[in-house]
Amino acid sequence: MKKKKCEACEDYEAQVKLTDLYDGIETFICQNCLVSYVDLNLSSEQFFNLLKNKHTTEEFMLHSDFYDKDTGEALQPRR
Repeated sequence: MKKKKCEACEDYEAQVKLTDLYDGIETFICQNCLVSYVDLNLSSEQFFNLLKNKHTTEEFMLHSDFYDKDTGEALQPRR
């Protein structure tokens, strides 16, 4: 089985597969990006990488309440 790259940084191997229980969308992410993802504090680059990797701002963790869809800026980071 081929190892997946982190969909947020695209640098490291993904160690975590998150599955949204509402819509079943899977996110493959490395441990380095996991905290930022959960804390709604992704960098603009990480945010746009996720969008490039077939994610959308309709997903809860990437919703426009949390990120500016034009700049990728985190609007309500938990940390």
